Amino acid sequence: MTLKQFNNPNAEKTCKLFSDFLGVDVAAGWQWNNYDSARARLELDALIKKRGEAVHRSKAPSAGVPAAHLIRKDELEKAIRFLKSLVEATEKATKA
Repeated sequence: MTLKQFNNPNAEKTCKLFSDFLGVDVAAGWQWNNYDSARARLELDALIKKRGEAVHRSKAPSAGVPAAHLIRKDELEKAIRFLKSLVEATEKATKA
């Protein structure tokens, strides 16, 4: 896998990237609070899927009427917290 193929960084591609370039199994370190590696993978994949839907299926507003949002504010805040925690866990895994 090259970096050009990393446009949708799902769990599999992320793990492969770290394995290929750093020789690290980052998913083994994806554990914090109520998350284990399997749940973190599922959550990351769900977020990437939602991102794809937002990018490829969102509609432009018609006649000045805004389109419905795909993600509510509370969902966005939860996603941001998850991604920050995932980054922290990934950094710890790469330093181990």
